[in-house]
Amino acid sequence: MSYIKILWLDDDFQSAILAKGDSDKENNRRRLEKAKEDANLFGFEVDGVPFYDEFLAKLKQWQQYQVVILDLHGLDRKDSQNNRIFKEANDRLQGLPLKKYIYSGTINDDPGLKYIIEDFEKEGGVKVSKNVKIPDFFQLIKHDLESAPYIRYYNGHEYCLQLMKDGFIDASERTWIAMNDIMKHYHEKDYLYNPYNNMRIILENMLDQLIRIGEIRLTKESADEITKFNKRLNYISRDCYPKKDSEGFDYNNPVYPFEKCPREIRIVLQFMGDLTNNWSHFLHSHPDYLREGETSAVYNAHIQDAAYESFFVIMRWYLSRRIINKESKPGLKILGKIELL
Repeated sequence: MSYIKILWLDDDFQSAILAKGDSDKENNRRRLEKAKEDANLFGFEVDGVPFYDEFLAKLKQWQQYQVVILDLHGLDRKDSQNNRIFKEANDRLQGLPLKKYIYSGTINDDPGLKYIIEDFEKEGGVKVSKNVKIPDFFQLIKHDLESAPYIRYYNGHEYCLQLMKDGFIDASERTWIAMNDIMKHYHEKDYLYNPYNNMRIILENMLDQLIRIGEIRLTKESADEITKFNKRLNYISRDCYPKKDSEGFDYNNPVYPFEKCPREIRIVLQFMGDLTNNWSHFLHSHPDYLREGETSAVYNAHIQDAAYESFFVIMRWYLSRRIINKESKPGLKILGKIELL
C-alpha cells in the first residue's frame, strides 16, 4: 500500500486511443504513464486524470489524497486552451489539507495566467516547470511533505492518519479538525490545550463505525439505548452475559469477546470514557474542584500524558479491528524518517 496518494490533472493522461496519430501527445502520454511506475519508488501512488470532469469526480473523495498536481492547459474536453479550468480546479481545492503543485511546460508563456499563478503560490502552492524531470519532481514533493507540519505532527503515530485517510474514522471536516488539533498540540506539548472534547469526537465516530461494520451488534431491544456513548462503550468494555443458574454476571464471558478486546484495552477504554465524560460535564466548568486553593493545572500535564497515551492505544487497537475485518490493506512503507503501517 502506498502511503502518499497523488491526484494529478493533466491532459497527457488521456488514453492511447485519443493520443493516436499525434506523436507529441503519444510521447507525453507514455512519459506520464511511466511516471506512475516511478512514483512507487518514492512511496507514492498516482491517480492521473486527463479532464476536469474526471478530476471533480475524484475530488469528491479528497480524503484519500495528500497531494494535487495541476497542469495549466488542456484540462477541458472541448477546449484544450481553456485557461479558466485551471482557476476553477484550484478554487475547488480551497480549504482542503492538500499540498498542491503546478507542473506545466507553459508556466511563463501566458501573461493572462500570471496573477492566477501568483495567487496560487501565495496560498502555499508550488510551481514546477516540465523541464524538471519527473523523478526530481517527486523528490521535491517528498522533501516538502517530510517538512510539512501536517505530516510531521503524525510522526510516530501515523496509524492515526491512516485511520482518517482510509475512512475508518469518518473523514468529515469536524473529525479532521479534531484529529489534527489533537496531534498538533500533542506534538507541541501544549498543556494549556485540553484535548478531551476532540478525543470524544473521535471516540464517538469510532463507535459509530464499529456499529456500521457489525462489531457492536444492535438488537431490537437495544437499538435506542445503544445510540448513547456510554452504552456503546460499555458494550465493548464492560457488558457480560448473566451467569447460568445463578444471579449476577459472568465476568469471564463478556458480550464483546476477549479475543477481540483484551482486558487491558477495556480498562483503557473505560478510563477514556470516564475522562471525556467528566471533562464534558464537570471538569471544564469546575477547574478548581480538587482542593481549596489548588487548581487542576498542578496535575494537568500528567493527566494529559495519560490521556494521549490511552488515546493512541485505542487508535492502534481500533485499526487492528478494521484490518482483521479486511477493510484495510496492511503493509509497510517508509517515507524518509516516517514509518507507516
